[in-house]
Amino acid sequence: MVSIGIFSSEDKNMINKYLQMLFTKNGKKYMSLLHPVDGEAMRTLISSDIDYLIIDLESVDYDFVDIMILDSNKKSASEITRHICPSTHLIYNIDNGFPMLAHPHAISCGLSHQAAATISSVSDSEFIFCLQKPVTTLFGNYVGESELLVRPPHVCSEVEPALPAVACGIVCEVIKSDELTIE
Repeated sequence: MVSIGIFSSEDKNMINKYLQMLFTKNGKKYMSLLHPVDGEAMRTLISSDIDYLIIDLESVDYDFVDIMILDSNKKSASEITRHICPSTHLIYNIDNGFPMLAHPHAISCGLSHQAAATISSVSDSEFIFCLQKPVTTLFGNYVGESELLVRPPHVCSEVEPALPAVACGIVCEVIKSDELTIE
């Protein structure tokens, strides 16, 4: 099981919704817990038969997650990153005040020209997700710089929550083509 922690104040539910749609489309079993979970419940979940566990990082130790999505900077970046291991994949929103983070598996997302994952164009029904630096997946495979046509289930007025979700889909290897329709 792969654990995905989301640390976000505003877009947590939208990021979670995108992740759920990606996993459903690809036949993956997932569970989403965006409320506090105690240690015993977490141990039970770890032994369950699911592929992905999406959790709220406000209530869980950072060292538990395989992928950490940071969309809010309530805590300092250095405070967060010093508590995670080097194998954790870190996906963060550079537009929300995070500096460029020195972490071996960091993917910065946002509309900034410095972001590793950004958007190159947007229309009412689709956008181009642009991966501007190579990344390594959870399974050790290499994904080079690329573009991906994304068709979300609604109008593309709010694309920023989709950025970390699509980046997570690439890291989890559930996105393998150059076109993605999220249903």
